[in-house]
Amino acid sequence: MKTSNKFNPKVESLKEYLTRIARVLDDLRKVEEVPFLDEEDVARSKAEEKELKDYLAVLLTPIFLEKSKTAAFKKKLDGEQGVIYSYLSMTVLDHLYKYNNPNYMKVDVKRSFDAFMGPYLKEAVDEALGEKLGATKYRRKMINHINKTIEIVCLENAKDWEDVTVDEIFENQKKTGDIMLLSKCSIKRAMENWIEEPYHYDGNEEFFVESHDDYSHFENEEAEKCVRAFLNTLSAAEKFLFLARCLNDGKGYSFKEIGSDPVFLKICRSDSSYCIHIQFGDPEIERPKSGFGSSDMGAETEYVDPVHLERQCRTLKRRFARLENAEAGLDRRDLIKALVYIM
Repeated sequence: MKTSNKFNPKVESLKEYLTRIARVLDDLRKVEEVPFLDEEDVARSKAEEKELKDYLAVLLTPIFLEKSKTAAFKKKLDGEQGVIYSYLSMTVLDHLYKYNNPNYMKVDVKRSFDAFMGPYLKEAVDEALGEKLGATKYRRKMINHINKTIEIVCLENAKDWEDVTVDEIFENQKKTGDIMLLSKCSIKRAMENWIEEPYHYDGNEEFFVESHDDYSHFENEEAEKCVRAFLNTLSAAEKFLFLARCLNDGKGYSFKEIGSDPVFLKICRSDSSYCIHIQFGDPEIERPKSGFGSSDMGAETEYVDPVHLERQCRTLKRRFARLENAEAGLDRRDLIKALVYIM
């Protein structure tokens, strides 16, 4: 193999190398289109392409293994790690010629190799899940659609997975961002027959794009990075408040209920900006809910000042809203989906 086609970490980064080698692969695969080229030259180019791909397969094996192991663990598919690895390595190598290649990019923005692998990793997980469940592709999409809806309902209403009803799934399914709409009968049948535990694999999202050549596939990758960075700036108390109240537009738990929750109180006692707002008395909770507050609280109940929580919630909402970026194609729906995925 040509020395120039080998990776030298002292000269260039892996991203720079793969960006450069993608052009080489693209030229090699187009040899057959060159007019008046004899069969010997075509065969030589094909042999060079195979040799280069074999080299890349060895070079990228640690990355493929790490991604496959992480995805299998995260999606509860440990037994299918080999399927994920095989499909991921095969599809990435087959499409590597597109990596940061202007001929296949609609937006002139160079992406990381992780971002490039994103949709192919999702497809690999989809294939592995199909083998695990023995389900058709449409059924897997249906399961994924329902699971994502359930996670959104749980997040927005602070409910447990098993407490989400068919009616709630039916009413909230448009929030997933895909085009699938199921009847209550279909949802009920799926819940009874196929959905035993919360598999969330974020499978093939191919509804809004024609092919992998469109980098809009990576918008959720960018949303995930934004949301992770945002969550990393929050204290434990702020995360609790944000997830319990800030995303449900005033529905669900009241600030008095949140402020009286024993878990939240424990977190606030070790937070200097929240502990000073802990009070004693009767918060007069009018809507006791399972898990927050109690209807028999006495006059010496400990709770966090609901006025302070309301102010903090407004601040957190504004901070989260600032993550929206029209130029980057990130709207609230993208960010919510990313948050559901992370949680």
